[in-house]
Parts: sequence; C-alpha cells; structure tokens
Amino acid sequence: MLGKRILIILALFIIVILTVTPEKTPDDSSEKPADSQTISDGEEYVVAGIYRNGSASWFIDEGLSAKAELERLGVSEFIYIDGKRNPEDYLLGVKGMIDEQVDGMILCQPYEENYDAIADMLVEADIPFVTTNTSMRDPNQNLYAPSIGVDDYALGHMTGDWMANYTIKNGLTDTENVGLLLLANGALVNMELRKQGQIDRF
Repeated sequence: MLGKRILIILALFIIVILTVTPEKTPDDSSEKPADSQTISDGEEYVVAGIYRNGSASWFIDEGLSAKAELERLGVSEFIYIDGKRNPEDYLLGVKGMIDEQVDGMILCQPYEENYDAIADMLVEADIPFVTTNTSMRDPNQNLYAPSIGVDDYALGHMTGDWMANYTIKNGLTDTENVGLLLLANGALVNMELRKQGQIDRF
C-alpha cells in the first residue's frame, strides 16, 4: 500500500534525525516534533533496527532512542538486531527481517561489500529503509536510501587540526623521533574518511 509505505519512510527519517542529531542546547529556539504527531492510521507497524555492533553502548543507546520515538509515533514494535561486527551476520539479520515482513528498517553502518545485496533485497521486498551513521552509496556515489549521519572527513579534519596545533605548540615539528600514527579500520568507510581528513589537515 503506497500510503503505508510513505508513512513508514517518514517515520524512519524522523527517527534517524532524532537519534543521530546532537542534543539541543538550552538556548536553542528550534522546536522538537509535537507529542501529538503520529503515523498511526489504525494499522500495526513493525520496524527493525540492524546495528553493526549491537553490543556497543553507543548503538544500544541509539536503538533505545529509536524504539522510544517509534512508539511515540505509533509504531507497535521495534526489533533490535545485533550485527555482531560480522558482514555475514549483518546480512542474515536483514534477510531475517525480510522474512518477518517488517514494515521498515533502520540500517546502522552496514558493510560496504553488502550494499548492493541489501539494497536489491529490500527493494524487491518493497521494504522502505534508511541508514544512519554511514550512508549506503553505489559505485557512482548515489545514495541507495535516505541517510542521516556526521561528516566523517570534517571530524578527521578537526582532529588533524588539534594534532597539528599540539605539535607546533610543543616544539615537536623538528623532532626526528616524533611521528603521526593513525589507526583505522579499512572495512569501515567512515573510518577511512576520518583518517583522510586527519592526514590532509595535519
């Protein structure tokens, strides 16, 4: 049903914005969505959230926030899935939720090697989805789905700036036994972007 699909996409996008966007400061004049806003139309909705490392506190908190906001919007059930830091387990989680015929999915940091497979499966199953923290893009850098996250290159740029200033302030620029060590996980697109930002700024 087209109307139902639109409602779920809207709900998912709202959830991702609210769970990823930093908390507002006390003097922020922007308003949060009114408590009366819901997507409820008499039907029951089930949404799954699949997280790359579901045992990490960051993702647990994000899942709890998503669950609370989805329930406020009228979704009857939120299913939290731990991807167990494994591409195969993550893909199995997606397949399992397709089999369960959920109404929508929030994908948190899916593995790049699974982008095509995940997108194809969800489109074929007609299940709307959004991504958070890491966007899903095709080889031409087009988004597979709406995505909310942070600018990882800019974050790397900021930390590179801090490291450069620290080096200059402490007179380390001409010290031969001082170097820059960057640890990154090549399997994570966002980590590679942060690394590049650090290198470029430093």
